[in-house]
Amino acid sequence: MPVSDPNVIDAIGVDALSNRVQMRMYEEREWVEPHVLMEDLTSKINQYLAYAFGGQLAEVPEYRNKNIVFMLHCQFMPPYSIHNTFQDIDNNLKDVSIHFEVYIGPDEQHPLQWRINEFETE
Repeated sequence: MPVSDPNVIDAIGVDALSNRVQMRMYEEREWVEPHVLMEDLTSKINQYLAYAFGGQLAEVPEYRNKNIVFMLHCQFMPPYSIHNTFQDIDNNLKDVSIHFEVYIGPDEQHPLQWRINEFETE
């Protein structure tokens, strides 16, 4: 279920601790061609937005009236050049009350911090 398939919601559920709807995306490819992966990610995010605001999310009672977070799980570390783009995505999604988080690996053990003073350059 890679990000390259924008027509699929990779995983969705409510986090018991935060009570947020987590809409997960999984990127299994290496970041050899970052522009291609970012185009695919943009399509995937647009599909997730359509799902969230098109009424489908509200059809599920446990998803109604909850905060939403889009979670991107990358199998491989994205290049430094993409980190600012992730920050831009997060800022744009906050305008519609959605958070965006990026993790390296399948769980939340390794969050990617994209603020310039919080990570080392490659």
